[in-house]
Amino acid sequence: MDFLHHHFTRTKNRAFSGPRFYARFHVAWLKFEKYYQLTEQAPVYVAGILLHPALRKSYLSEQWKRNPAWVSNAVKAVRKIWSTDYKSYQLPDEQQEKEQELDEFDRWRQKVYSTASEVKDEFDRFIYGSQVGIGQQTALQWWLEPTQRENFPLLCRMAIDIFCIPPMSTEAERIFSGARRQVRWDRSSMSAKMVEASLGTESAWEFSEQETGTSSTLMVLVRVQVAKITNMKALEAILKSVPVTTEQRGQNCVEWVREALAALQNDNKALGTSVLDWATVRGTAMWYVEEKTMQHRFDGQAAPGQFDTRRVSTYDLLERKELVP
Repeated sequence: MDFLHHHFTRTKNRAFSGPRFYARFHVAWLKFEKYYQLTEQAPVYVAGILLHPALRKSYLSEQWKRNPAWVSNAVKAVRKIWSTDYKSYQLPDEQQEKEQELDEFDRWRQKVYSTASEVKDEFDRFIYGSQVGIGQQTALQWWLEPTQRENFPLLCRMAIDIFCIPPMSTEAERIFSGARRQVRWDRSSMSAKMVEASLGTESAWEFSEQETGTSSTLMVLVRVQVAKITNMKALEAILKSVPVTTEQRGQNCVEWVREALAALQNDNKALGTSVLDWATVRGTAMWYVEEKTMQHRFDGQAAPGQFDTRRVSTYDLLERKELVP
C-alpha cells in the first residue's frame, strides 16, 4: 500500500500532461485513497509492519508523518491485541524447567542482566528498537530463529501467528461461490453432507498407523521432530482419540495435526521434552519446506551428492538444528 502511495505521488505531476490521462489517474487515486485511509483501522496489517524487524514503528512514523494520529491509533490497536492475547501467556513447561535447573548464582545473574530489558515489555522493546536488515529472509523466517525465541519468547508467538496468515482468501471464496451456485434457493434444505458430496469437497482422509523412519518416501517432503516419547502406549491412545474431520478440503490433515498436538499438550504422560505450540510447529514446517525448495531438494536440480536422496530432510525443533540435510 505504501509503495502504491509513493507511485501515485511521484506520478501525480505527469497526470496534468493530458486531460484523458488526468481523468483516469484521478479516478484511480480516489479509489486507492479510500482504502489507504482504512489501513490504520486494520490492526493486523499494522502488526505486520510493527513486527517486521526491518520496519517497526520507525517505518510508520516516517510513512505516516503527515498523519501522526494514524500512528498512535494503529500502535494502540496492535498493543491491545498483544495485551489481550499474548502478553499474559504462560510459558511452556520446558522453559520453566530450564529456569529451575539454574543454580543460585545463575538465577541471580539472570535477574541482574534482565533488569534493563524488563523496563519495557517485549512489544515496546521490539517496536521501539533499531531496524534490522534481514536480507533475503522473510519476516517469518527471522522470527523462527532461536535467538528471537529467547529474546522475545511471548512476542515471538504473536509474530509467528501474524506472519502465517495467508495473504489472500481466494480458495475460500471459490468454495463459497461454488456452494452458492450449487445450493439454489429451491434446494436450501440440503444437508451439509449432501452439499459437500455434490461439490466434491469431501476428503478421503482417514486415520492409519504407519512406521516411519528417515527413509525417503514420496508421501513426505520433510520431517520435523517436536518431542521425545516417554510412553508409546499413552501416545498411541491419545492420537487414536483425535477424530478425523472432513470439514475443509485439503486441510483435514493439517487440522488433525493441530488438534493432535493440542491433545498431547493437555496430557503429561506420553511425552518428555517437547515443543507442541501450533504456531511454532506449523511455522517451522513451512519455513523448512521453503528452505529445502530453495536448495532444490525436491526438483532434482541440486548438485550431485549434495543430498542423500534415500533419506528425508529432518529438522530437530527441540535442539533447533538439522539432522538430515
